[in-house]
Amino acid sequence: MTNKIIYHNNKKYQKKTKKRSKQELYSYLKNRNFYNFLEPEEETTTYELFRHIEDNIPKEDKANDLVYLMSLLHTKTTTYETVSIEKIKTIYEDTTSTIVKLNDYYHALQEHIEEKIYFSPAEYLLMKNVSKIYKLLNKSRILLDNWYQSQQKEKNYRVVLLHQNLKLANIKEENNNYYYTINSI
Repeated sequence: MTNKIIYHNNKKYQKKTKKRSKQELYSYLKNRNFYNFLEPEEETTTYELFRHIEDNIPKEDKANDLVYLMSLLHTKTTTYETVSIEKIKTIYEDTTSTIVKLNDYYHALQEHIEEKIYFSPAEYLLMKNVSKIYKLLNKSRILLDNWYQSQQKEKNYRVVLLHQNLKLANIKEENNNYYYTINSI
């Protein structure tokens, strides 16, 4: 049961499974003057109860509201931090290593498939398009190198709070106030 509407004390609530405590997140958002979220009315170690808001907003308007709220979240949570060159170098080296491993993997896969006399449809499709994969990996490497060169000159980096799984169903409107139900920030 991840999301269920229930009646409790003669009121309608949404019951959601609690994955982790969000009190620190709620405090942070309030400190940054972002109040467009619903806090649980009641919570235990396993679930959270949010007041249920009925709305009949068209999807197009909800999409506009979603963009507005996420841009507001982005604006209000923007901070600038100093990041060490060692951290940038670590990111660069890890990503370079991943690109090299992927390149090696596709070369080995290509060699293995080329040893066969007859290809399966999936193997044929891969062999037909493997050059595109190599081009994308090479382009990724070039872009990564360019990024690394540009980051060596930077001192401060913008850090923001972003939401991972945006859904129109999470936008609620009540009395011309828009709320976003936080599931997985």
